[in-house]
Amino acid sequence: MWKRQMVETSRGKFEVFVQGEGEPVCITHLYSEFNELGYYFADNFVSDFKVLGKH
Repeated sequence: MWKRQMVETSRGKFEVFVQGEGEPVCITHLYSEFNELGYYFADNFVSDFKVLGKH
């Protein structure tokens, strides 16, 4: 299951979802919903990376 986190930056707060371990990789997608259930494209990377997903 993906963990929902809020990241605060100088441009505001952003909702991200995190799963996996290892080197971090960020995956963004403007057209698909990303939530606690994940996103089929990003799910492929969680066995090798700590994936941070943002829609």
